[in-house]
Amino acid sequence: MKRIKRLLGIFFAAFMLTGCSVVSDYDATILKNASMVTSELGYKTADNPFKDSSRYFEVEKTSDNEFLVNVNGTEMIIQIPLNSELEEYIPTDITPVSSKYSEILSNSKKLIYQYIDSSTILKDKDGIKEYIDSLNTNEANFTNDDNVGAYFSHADSTLYINKNNAAYVCEWMIVHEYVHAISYYTHNCSIENEEYAFNLFNEIMTDIITSSLNPKIVDTVISGYTIDYSLLYPYIYLFKEDAIKAYFYGYDSIYEKIDNNEFRFFVLVIENYGEENSDVYYNNLIMKWYANK
Repeated sequence: MKRIKRLLGIFFAAFMLTGCSVVSDYDATILKNASMVTSELGYKTADNPFKDSSRYFEVEKTSDNEFLVNVNGTEMIIQIPLNSELEEYIPTDITPVSSKYSEILSNSKKLIYQYIDSSTILKDKDGIKEYIDSLNTNEANFTNDDNVGAYFSHADSTLYINKNNAAYVCEWMIVHEYVHAISYYTHNCSIENEEYAFNLFNEIMTDIITSSLNPKIVDTVISGYTIDYSLLYPYIYLFKEDAIKAYFYGYDSIYEKIDNNEFRFFVLVIENYGEENSDVYYNNLIMKWYANK
């Protein structure tokens, strides 16, 4: 699927996440990892200042990237930058996919079909598999970033492989793009229906689902999104299967439990995590949600 340039495709780093293994219930693997990491981060603690109302944190959205935040009676306007790189990839020098990728593509499709068949969340499984099977696969030039290996284009229902990154094309990056394709289908093949489609939040969730399938990846490297899994695991642990379902079918069930302005603020905090006070905003949101669960 077309994504903001900074986020499209798979980025690599030389570190590994432990605890991922292939099991019959992929969602259970995700929830197990979420529970483990959430415990390690300390969010399961009973020592939560929001439980006894000794801390107050409210969020009101005033514009796309501006929020009025009330912290214990002190109000402040917080402006969080929107990602300005809204240009989508435009593939050039398009050619049919080489036979050298046949095994990777075949194995990736088998993994994604196994995921679809085992899911208790996905509906219209035959329709999803027919859509995946109908996708075109081409090679193209579409970025100067050699770390980007592939992307799914919703505009022409095509999986593109980066001609400049042949050495790193692997099952992981293909499965990641197939997960995007499933989400596009479950949102009625409309990018407008896919809330947060162009946010880092969505990319991390896509990659967490990808990791549960344990696709093969080039030795010594792993998806660069891995470093951000810990930002979503407390959210996933809190909402369990609903967090995975929301990725595919929309966030109404999440909004029934927490304020949608808080959630949108959460998504933008993740987008800009590492900027000033982002960890403070993140911790206040997570601790508040855990106190009210």
